[in-house]
Amino acid sequence: MERKITHQKNLGAFIHDARTKSGLTQQELALQAGVSRKWLIGIEQGERPRAELNKVLDVLRALGIDLTLSWTASGEPAGIPEKSMVYAPDIFTANHQLNHLFGETKLQQQVRSTLEGSRKS
Repeated sequence: MERKITHQKNLGAFIHDARTKSGLTQQELALQAGVSRKWLIGIEQGERPRAELNKVLDVLRALGIDLTLSWTASGEPAGIPEKSMVYAPDIFTANHQLNHLFGETKLQQQVRSTLEGSRKS
């Protein structure tokens, strides 16, 4: 499973998805990672904007997730088209990540189409 993380809520959704696909409960993952269940819930819900990096890495490690960072000299995030970074609201960025896994609903397709049409104007 691969996903581009652009926001804390993206990371939380990814951790949640990986945990459930691994068949782990929040309590089981929290024990394996050495964090509290309450802390893990906050991460999964994207409500820990200043989460300790070592704890996040412990959770990822417990899930068997490798973290890879990339950088380009131009200052533009690697692999992300400029247009999506400039124009995509956070809610659609988060939904876009989930849609890669689960598909897009008809309503989401209509909203996206409408928004893309208005951006071109």
